[in-house]
Amino acid sequence: MTELIKQARELCEGATPRTWTMSVDGTDIRVCHTIDEKCVCCLALMGDYNEDETPTEETLLQWQADAAFIAASRTLVPALADALEKAERERDELKALCRPVCPKCGLENDRHFQGFHCDRCGARLSGFKGGKAE
Repeated sequence: MTELIKQARELCEGATPRTWTMSVDGTDIRVCHTIDEKCVCCLALMGDYNEDETPTEETLLQWQADAAFIAASRTLVPALADALEKAERERDELKALCRPVCPKCGLENDRHFQGFHCDRCGARLSGFKGGKAE
């Protein structure tokens, strides 16, 4: 997951900073980044048009969904990367607590279930609390 987090952060760092918003004005649907209420970066969306050169209903719905996704991604991706890093840290901390330490020889064993024996001396690892075998 670390590579995935790295890629997400690199994409975010290369993108226009701060929050993006979705703008809908009739058939004009855009994703904008504004400073002092002025658009400094804008993505316009393209799609299928009717014979009268108006966007199809399906195109308008797709544009709205795409624009909402793009605008939310600017802040959502970094938040998801932060949450994933936190979850990985917590997982690693919990894994460290669950590694049984043999009461006889002190070896940290790779067994994560009750009823196994020490990898070095063969002592029974019946259970563990806080990384210590009972």
